[in-house]
Amino acid sequence: MGPVPPTPSLHDLLLEAAKAPLHERVRICGLLRPVLERLVPAYLKDMNATDGELEAAIDHLIQKVQRGSIDYRGDNAESSARCLVRVAARRKVLDLRRRSARLAKRAVELRQTELARHERAERQELLERHTRRIVPMIVALIEQQHPESAKVWKLHLQIGLERIWEHTSGNDQLVRHGYLRQADLADSDALRRARNRLDQHCRRGRALAGRLLQQLVNGGRVAEDEAQAVARYNRFARLEGDDK
Repeated sequence: MGPVPPTPSLHDLLLEAAKAPLHERVRICGLLRPVLERLVPAYLKDMNATDGELEAAIDHLIQKVQRGSIDYRGDNAESSARCLVRVAARRKVLDLRRRSARLAKRAVELRQTELARHERAERQELLERHTRRIVPMIVALIEQQHPESAKVWKLHLQIGLERIWEHTSGNDQLVRHGYLRQADLADSDALRRARNRLDQHCRRGRALAGRLLQQLVNGGRVAEDEAQAVARYNRFARLEGDDK
């Protein structure tokens, strides 16, 4: 039985790999892996590296050697080789942990965004439910207090509500409610005058709705915080005590 060949040092393997062609580097990496598996855990002991991090660090070093991207000159023999491996392994673990922290932070942000979206949807649904309950009460007061002009006031109120609920454009409302004929939309002067009238009527309707909603609050028919929320959502005139 012949003598057992000596185990190549880390210095020898890295120096050989730095000078070798690609096919030779693959062979060298096969000899390098067990050396790294012995040294890297000791270099990362103070970092409490997990098995996955150790494996990733070793794979990273092997890949660098295979690609020929590891810059090793062997100036101080074995100490230089071990220093290079220690620094590269620690950097890889730090990179992995930073990436993990970024992903965790992103997951939290996405969760918070989803929760905020869900809360907004619930708040929107609640406001719409309150509005559907309160608007008929406002309409009833319009009919009671303004019987002769109730039709006009209800139209003004409807214009404002359409802009919030249906996101209706001004031109659609102009034609729908008879402020302007479809054929006259191309007339810039007529269009401007009609839009001014429409906006003015919308403001009047919202102002009246705010006053009547205040009456409902004063009469105890609608809670004040609910009324203020509905007024803000539908852009009614501001109620008493609403500083927002």
